[in-house]
Amino acid sequence: MSTWFPAGYFRRHVLLPLLIAFSLLALSLWFYGTKSDLGSNAVVTTGTVQEVLRGGPDDDPDGQTGIALTGRVGYVADGRQMVGLISLGSCTGTTMCAMWKPGDTIEVAYDPADPADVRRAPHDATEITPALAAGFLALIGLVCLYVAAINIMDRRPVRR
Repeated sequence: MSTWFPAGYFRRHVLLPLLIAFSLLALSLWFYGTKSDLGSNAVVTTGTVQEVLRGGPDDDPDGQTGIALTGRVGYVADGRQMVGLISLGSCTGTTMCAMWKPGDTIEVAYDPADPADVRRAPHDATEITPALAAGFLALIGLVCLYVAAINIMDRRPVRR
């Protein structure tokens, strides 16, 4: 009985890319589904900054170290008064840190299924980051599928 492929070729050059491809495609679907739920179901409301908390150091892309700002924000969700922590951004030595103060109003978005899940709106409510990350994972998965197909066709060409 003849084999399709030389010994070990199928495992190394076909099964491994297929395993990686299907894993990455499944991961991209899961990642997109879980991370984009708030963006598609978000309810936007007005909240009030109750307290501004200064966090630890936050490294900016330009290499400067700043301070992360988090705010305790009160908002009404489904008729109930809620309080949540949201990121208010960061400030470096060149920017002013006193952007937010208690009593300021801010637009927040929360998930109706979990009103405690709150973020700044509209910036954080409809993030494009989950779509980009899921798309990148899916692209790598499709490339691995293509590699597996090329490796199969290299050893077993389609006969016409």
